[in-house]
Amino acid sequence: MKSLKYIITFFIPMLLLLTCSENQIDGERTGSINGKVVAQGTNTPLENVKISTNPATSTVFTDEEGNFVINNAIVETYAVQAELSSYVTAFESVTVIEDAAAVVSFELITSN
Repeated sequence: MKSLKYIITFFIPMLLLLTCSENQIDGERTGSINGKVVAQGTNTPLENVKISTNPATSTVFTDEEGNFVINNAIVETYAVQAELSSYVTAFESVTVIEDAAAVVSFELITSN
């Protein structure tokens, strides 16, 4: 009787503990945000525009053709901000999809 009680109180909980497992996520699902920034009215590409997101990802700057890329953005919806001195800061919403490029474009207005 004593050994049966010992088996029940020790071995069965250990057996349950050792046989339980969890499914682990290999990594987070990611995509990218690509875009272009131009001046409103002239469609002139704007260089060195600061691009940031909320929730935060990488902060990047546009190239000489006004293009930018934010890689490895976690799948979710972001508010993307484009900011350049002498222009009004602009915001756009974009949803990142796994293994795809979400595209956003900005036409910045000159500030007075």
